[in-house]
Amino acid sequence: MAKLPISVCMIAKNEEKYIEDCLSRLKRYGFEIIVTDTGSTDKTKQLAQEYADKVLDFEWINDFSAARNYCAQAASNQWILALDCDEMLESFDEKAVRTMTQKYPMDKGMLHFKLMLQNAEGEECFEWDKLVRLYNKKYYEFQGTIHEQIVPKKGFDAGSHTPVGIILPVNIVHLGYNISGEEMAKKQQRNIELLKGCVEKEPENSYLWFQLGQSHFIIRDFEHAVLYYEKALELLGERFSAGHAQELVISLSKAYASLERYEETLDILLRHAPYFKSAKYAYATALAYVENNALMKALLEFIKIIALPDAEALGSDLETCYGCISDLYRQFGDEKMAQFFIEKKRERFHS
Repeated sequence: MAKLPISVCMIAKNEEKYIEDCLSRLKRYGFEIIVTDTGSTDKTKQLAQEYADKVLDFEWINDFSAARNYCAQAASNQWILALDCDEMLESFDEKAVRTMTQKYPMDKGMLHFKLMLQNAEGEECFEWDKLVRLYNKKYYEFQGTIHEQIVPKKGFDAGSHTPVGIILPVNIVHLGYNISGEEMAKKQQRNIELLKGCVEKEPENSYLWFQLGQSHFIIRDFEHAVLYYEKALELLGERFSAGHAQELVISLSKAYASLERYEETLDILLRHAPYFKSAKYAYATALAYVENNALMKALLEFIKIIALPDAEALGSDLETCYGCISDLYRQFGDEKMAQFFIEKKRERFHS
């Protein structure tokens, strides 16, 4: 069978910690690999040269999209798989991906990402997400100085076809958030400076204000996080189908909770509940009920979550749901039901 007509394109700077593992996994599939270095001072380029078909240099101009588009221009194939050095290919359904590249050239491919995180106690946990990373460079390119997104090129006309994101059976493990507090703080301070410049240029862009809030939340500056989230929500208006809308409302609720503004935490979630039916949103709501001492409502919400079709997207938090259900039944004096859900948890996660 012919090689997949896909070029893996990644930008890198001082990524010697991850890049060899990342590239060695990709090499097994015979992809063309293009690495664009933006100013490494460690062994990143040396390691890349052992695996990549092309290793390019790009003078960093504080613009992630410019670097990614430069990398894609050097690719021999039209189809681009955009990855970062801290993203490890875990599984790849070649047949499904080949079908997409042959039949749906004007669509984009969404991959499953297992995001490795650290909770408040510093313990490793994870959650699942779906992100667009496979695209045809004839029709699409990256846009945005930071937190860049794949968007249609200027002048792209799909005719009667409505482009969609096709969910592909491809799993990626993302390690970039599972880092020390010092490393994360440094990364977010860089992001904040870039984002401030972005919102000055595009003050009506809800997504940019949301990302600015995210960076402040990560460094535990909750006051500013709330300020920027609220600004993003104001600019969003009624456009709750926007890709960042659900995460924005959940993040704002978490920021309120971090400031012990628990009534506002629950209010913001309940007010927007008609727009979002996911397990992730229900989980945030269940926690808000607990914080407001509405324990019976919390119990019912947790029970609802474990039956939702997208419950597995919660990752580690799905197991937490079972624990919360058992604990709440125990608080209500129903040991029989507490033990029932302990057994259900064991069956689901440890069988």
